[in-house]
Amino acid sequence: MITIFLFFTVVLLVNTLVFVGLVKGVEDSVFLTPPVLTISVMFVLSVSVIGLALRVISKQNTVKLKTLRDNATSVVAQNDLVDVVADQPDEVALIGDVLSGMVMRIEKIQQKLKVSQKVLRQVYTRAKIGSFACNIHENKCVLTAESAYLFDVDLNTDFTFDYLLEIALPGDRHALEHEIRFLQEPEQVVQFDFRVLVQGEVKYLSASAELCVDAPSVLVMVQDVTESLVAQQAKDDALLAANNANTLVSRFLANMSHEIRTPLNGVIGLTGLVLSTELTAEKKGYLESSEASAKALLKILNDILDYSKIDAGRMSMDEISFSVDRVLQNLQALFLAPSQQSGVALSVSVADDGPDLVVGDPGRLGQVLSNLLGNALKFTEQGSVHVMTKVLQISQSDVEIEFAVQDTGVGIALEKQSSIFDAFNQADLSVTRKYSGTGLGLAISRRLVELMGGHMWLESEEGVGSTFYFSVSFLRQAKKEAPVPLQVLAEADMRARVAGKHILVVEDKATNR
Repeated sequence: MITIFLFFTVVLLVNTLVFVGLVKGVEDSVFLTPPVLTISVMFVLSVSVIGLALRVISKQNTVKLKTLRDNATSVVAQNDLVDVVADQPDEVALIGDVLSGMVMRIEKIQQKLKVSQKVLRQVYTRAKIGSFACNIHENKCVLTAESAYLFDVDLNTDFTFDYLLEIALPGDRHALEHEIRFLQEPEQVVQFDFRVLVQGEVKYLSASAELCVDAPSVLVMVQDVTESLVAQQAKDDALLAANNANTLVSRFLANMSHEIRTPLNGVIGLTGLVLSTELTAEKKGYLESSEASAKALLKILNDILDYSKIDAGRMSMDEISFSVDRVLQNLQALFLAPSQQSGVALSVSVADDGPDLVVGDPGRLGQVLSNLLGNALKFTEQGSVHVMTKVLQISQSDVEIEFAVQDTGVGIALEKQSSIFDAFNQADLSVTRKYSGTGLGLAISRRLVELMGGHMWLESEEGVGSTFYFSVSFLRQAKKEAPVPLQVLAEADMRARVAGKHILVVEDKATNR
């Protein structure tokens, strides 16, 4: 274009000069003088240089603008980008520098997005989470790769809402359709579960649904929870089987209570009868050892059978009138001889502000106090054991009484106090432990107190002693003469009550008569 422009310029200039010369008709025309010719030639050359410079600048800017156009197209198409190189300090080059920086930042953002997408896809795949957008009106669902895998369909296959309802189990179809079809609130998220039948296998899916932003579709997130549900069900079944087996054992032991106790009571009774006859010292010693062993075995059996009854839920509480003072007096009389033999002082103190009569189970109350007092004497080699009561609160209808058994024995280490009430547990579990026992006494005592509506706790310091507390609420009984249960009466008291009366004893086993 520049060449053509210069050519026509020269031709035009020559033609103009020739035309002027012809018009003037003189050879010395001022238009053909050297100054005029020089100026004309310089003018032509200047115009040519300017045209050439404009051509070069135009070509450079065209290349840069074309590069910017290509980059913009690449950004839209998400292809690789080409930087604009600025070799001239002009405005176009400055724009190129700015856009090149933007291109670099966009590339970095795209890389981060790709990494995030890979991580998120891996998380969804491992967690078996998929999603799909469902347009109810058009009966179309757009699946992600994860949801396509869950439903075992090809990603490019048309997946309709009707097909989703078709593979759902019949019992879940109505709820599934209702949750998705009638979702109307923009920010409402509904949670629901449903099952689908895929390739003959039932899958349990947990889902959440919400309306898509600016779109007439529902976004549904689904997670396959089949494995976790199956594992939980297996765990529940195993736990149920173990509980059933434990209950059967407890029921068996509870039902065998009479059959186990009867022959053992016969051994103890017959041994007592033989001891009442004339015996040599050696034979008497043997029989006394046998009697003590039988009584110890009976106590162990009683503990096991009582615990099995409690564990099986077959332990019942009596509701009769009794005197708390009388229960404590009988308890003191029962343990007075053992305490004197061991050289331990035994004392009992009863609160003065307590009621005369209450309604409850005196036998179980005495059993709890007997267990605690027996342990206190067993673990106290010297010092004292003190049993006391305190009225916590009292009204016209009921009273809450706190019982405490305090000793100066070996005490219990702090780290073992939290488990001391567990079944078959003792503070000393070593093989060479000094004190014998099954470890059921405290467990039974705590369970009995809980059955009476109370609670039990302890305070102890190793090497100093222990204090076991429990509190129970009783209904108050009006002040009147009430029958005293036989199980809380001492032997002398019992003889006085039945003196001069005829007693009929019915027993089918000869060993018990």
